Amino acid sequence: MKVYQGLPAEEELYRAIVDLSLKAGANMLFAKVNAVLFLEPRPLSLEAIAEKTGYSLASVSTIVKQFEMTRKAHRIKKPGSKKIYVQGEKNFVSMLHQQFKHIIDTALKPMQDLMPRIIKELKQAQKDPKTRKEKKEELKKKIQWYEDYLEQNHKIVNLFNDMEQSFKKLEHLHR
Repeated sequence: MKVYQGLPAEEELYRAIVDLSLKAGANMLFAKVNAVLFLEPRPLSLEAIAEKTGYSLASVSTIVKQFEMTRKAHRIKKPGSKKIYVQGEKNFVSMLHQQFKHIIDTALKPMQDLMPRIIKELKQAQKDPKTRKEKKEELKKKIQWYEDYLEQNHKIVNLFNDMEQSFKKLEHLHR
């Protein structure tokens, strides 16, 4: 089974990227594909990625879809070829920007929309005369936790919105 091969310094960088990805919570497959796509200057076929990482074509294809969703890579069709090629994002600033944006759009903003409704329902249940005293105390704690979470969520989204212009300026400089 062939894995990533390059100059000694490149292999060290490959291992460092894999290690960094693992520390960030990625699984080994994601970490290795991430390293290969970042280090390879040209688009690679799914087969080449599978060969360089030691994983199956099906596994690589699945993980590449995740890379596309987070804008870390995109698929390319070459004229006259039936193979699918993948190009990793080379602009590190753009990649970070897209990852932050993906988290905001798919995790934080939907929670911002959901939390007020949950808090409202909990407050209504807390006011219900049929609710036992112990349950009201539990609801009070939940409401406080959700309100705190919502406030933190807003602060993170606002922080990202403030960072948005800086990301755009940096992306423009590094194109």
